[in-house]
Amino acid sequence: MKVLRINSQLIITLLGRIPLRTLFIVPYMGIILLSVSTVSYLSYQTGQTAVNKLLMKLISSTTQQISDRLTTYLEIPHKLVAMNRYGIEQGHINPDNGEELRLHFFQQLKLYQLPTNIDFGGSNGSYTFVAKDRFGLVAPPDSWLGGGVDPSQIGKLNFYMLNEEGKLAKNIPEYTTSYKPVTRPWYKIAQAQGQQTWSPVYPFFNIDTASISAVAPVYRNGEFIGVVGCDLVLDDISLFLQNLDFSPSGESFIIERSGDVIATSTEERPFVKNVDGVELVRLKAVNSSNHIIASTAKELHKRWTNFKLIENHKFQFIDENNQRYFAHVFPYQDKYGLDWLIISVLPEADFITDIQSNIYNSLSLGIITLFLALTLGLILYSWVMKPILDLSQVAKQLLVQEKSPAFSQSNGILSPQDDLVPAQSLFQVAEEIQMDMMALRQSQIDSEDKFRKIFLTSPDAICIYDITEQKIVDVNPIFLELSGYNSSEIIGHNYRDLPFVANEHHLKLIEEKIESLGYVRNLQLYGVTKSGEIKTVLVCCELIVLNQKNYVITFIKDITDRKKSETALLETEARFRSAFEDAGIGMAIVNTQGKYMRVNQSLCDLLGYSESELLTKTFVDITHPEDSQKCLNLVQKCLTGEINKFQEEKRYLDKQGNIIWSLSSVSLVRNKDQEALHFIAQIQDISERHEIEQIKYEFISVVSHEVRTPLTSIKGALGILATGVLDHEPLQKQQMLQIAINNSDRLLDLVNDILTLEGLTSRQLKINFQWCDLENLAKQTLEDLQPVAANAGITFKSSIPDIQIFADCRSMIQTLTNLLGNAIKFSRPGGIVELSVSVIDQEVLFAVRDQGKGIPSEQLEAIFGRFQQVDVSDARQKGGTGLGLAICKSIVEHHQGRIWAESVLGSGSTFYFTIPRRNP
Repeated sequence: MKVLRINSQLIITLLGRIPLRTLFIVPYMGIILLSVSTVSYLSYQTGQTAVNKLLMKLISSTTQQISDRLTTYLEIPHKLVAMNRYGIEQGHINPDNGEELRLHFFQQLKLYQLPTNIDFGGSNGSYTFVAKDRFGLVAPPDSWLGGGVDPSQIGKLNFYMLNEEGKLAKNIPEYTTSYKPVTRPWYKIAQAQGQQTWSPVYPFFNIDTASISAVAPVYRNGEFIGVVGCDLVLDDISLFLQNLDFSPSGESFIIERSGDVIATSTEERPFVKNVDGVELVRLKAVNSSNHIIASTAKELHKRWTNFKLIENHKFQFIDENNQRYFAHVFPYQDKYGLDWLIISVLPEADFITDIQSNIYNSLSLGIITLFLALTLGLILYSWVMKPILDLSQVAKQLLVQEKSPAFSQSNGILSPQDDLVPAQSLFQVAEEIQMDMMALRQSQIDSEDKFRKIFLTSPDAICIYDITEQKIVDVNPIFLELSGYNSSEIIGHNYRDLPFVANEHHLKLIEEKIESLGYVRNLQLYGVTKSGEIKTVLVCCELIVLNQKNYVITFIKDITDRKKSETALLETEARFRSAFEDAGIGMAIVNTQGKYMRVNQSLCDLLGYSESELLTKTFVDITHPEDSQKCLNLVQKCLTGEINKFQEEKRYLDKQGNIIWSLSSVSLVRNKDQEALHFIAQIQDISERHEIEQIKYEFISVVSHEVRTPLTSIKGALGILATGVLDHEPLQKQQMLQIAINNSDRLLDLVNDILTLEGLTSRQLKINFQWCDLENLAKQTLEDLQPVAANAGITFKSSIPDIQIFADCRSMIQTLTNLLGNAIKFSRPGGIVELSVSVIDQEVLFAVRDQGKGIPSEQLEAIFGRFQQVDVSDARQKGGTGLGLAICKSIVEHHQGRIWAESVLGSGSTFYFTIPRRNP
């Protein structure tokens, strides 16, 4: 205590030595200086922080906008590539027909206008393309171009202008050049990766414009046949970046992980001439002529040293000119291997100028305020201190017993004006309080304005209810739209006067929760609109206090559509469940490993297992061993994407080991990312049908043999008579004999064809595969048919390679005999029938061409059916059973090949068939 007393006395002593003028002025000036400095500093810092947040948010939004645009822009070529690849692999598009393929590409390019070129390069060296010359490099701008490499002229690229229908209009000989698609980078990368992908960026048509190709390999029956592509010029990306209006001098650009430029918001090109001025090379971002792009790229390299390490990042940096920039680098990747970096850069100077001007204005205003405050303080000091000094002087006079001075109004002592001092002080305080209240009122107005904007633009319906006055005070437009009422029908009314809540129980529940808890969270109920429509809504309520009054603010979300969707989904699931469980045939869901996930009762009844027993097994466990491998191969083709579904006849083994013949239809279900989920299988019991077919085959065999035996005898007897026994008989008897011989031959051929076809169909006729010399096989067939051809005035022409094929030689001879025999019958005298064989990839292609009258296009598939004739009069005029082509089709399919026909009316027909090639 003694120490405190001494310190207090010391302070009083020291302060007592300081003049009163100093004690009055110095603290006053210090407070004013501190206040003005603090306000100015906080104003500067607040502005700087706001700018930083705003700029970071702006560049993030800009980068996301660019990313979304890229996704939309780059998905079109891959969509076209996927469609073309699927069409060719499924046989909907014939890649060997250049005219058909070009018209197909033309229609696609006309529909999707962004790509510049769609093409297909075959593994045999063929090439077909359609392009739009946007830049006028070959023809007038926006002209259609097309052409390609014909298989008969491998390596020679022909250029044509196309008309508005996509047909060849004008040859452009100056652009006819050597071109082999199999040597091009886009072809090689698709073939090497074996999946849909992007080519490297390359200069479009040897100009400084960047281009990229979406490419995909094409397979048919598991064999690679070529590459389909779609070219995209990247100038449109640069144009989009240039049109982005996010900053007066900000820049955005896209680069690869190597640092090479893809597109920029400047006029700079992604390709530049090399030092020799001859070859086009990629422009590095660090070498950009644009200062902002180059500085940003250098900063990225300095921070990461390797562009491949860069992830999503926002940062600031200062360039060599001491200018601050805000930047955002965002990696852009897609599932086809694209890996780019999107970079947006904003100069701080674009946005800080106005704020700096405000800061300078604030500083100037603060200095003026400081000067005025100091001036006012000095005036007040003189006004307040003069009476005090006068009093001090009077006190001194009294101490020395001098005569008291006269107090006049001029010296301010006991002057009536002294009453103004407290009045003025009170007025100043009142004025300051008023200014504070005005600032508070303005802040309240701003807050109310923000709330009003949120209130009016909210996607949910909002209602404010005054508990004290028991009335609705405000609703937003969404509430009016949802309820169907206008504002005059709602505002000022009690909520119970409006039948919006259909259930009284829900109203009481809301009231109880508001009273007990002060809120309601996500209460689902039904609302009735003015028109009587029932809506399903979610209700949230909150009790708030405003101006010492209680209000309830209610948020209402319309979930009617969502509930309908949920109900529809449940109904769909119920229908599927009912269809699955109640199906009259066996149904199962099998995972990708072959294990049963779900089975219905029909399948359990068919196989004799319980549901729990089947769920422990795989489909291989209950499949006949001879059929297992074939089924596994089909499943594997589904999983690799070669096919989506298949149907096969196979044998199951029931619980007792009995064989059950079935027709299985299997489909693969994939998710939205094309990942395999499971298989859905339908198993139909065809044991009875199979048994009937076996009986039918045996019956036909017996009947046919019973007919063939007497027919053979009849034919032998007629043959003896034809040796000259009836030469001396009348001509009419000889003609009748010839008719009998012809009809007996026809009947015997019919019986033989029926037996052969039924044997192939029921697989009772075994196919004996062995290595056959194709040249000898074809030569033997032609020699056997030479007399028939000579008699019809037909000349044979053949082109047969010297190769070995793995096939049933007898069946191959029969197939060629049937096709060549038909060609002879339907060719005009003096015509040529051509047999040619070629090897394409892993297939051997046979072609038989005639010069007959041709086949209508609508009958090109029907003629391979049983007892089918192009013209019913053909059977009478040309002979034949109508089973020859059906036998050919069955033989070819047993060899895992294909058979088809092409024809031009009046010019003849060509029959093709293929068999797999196997190396001996």
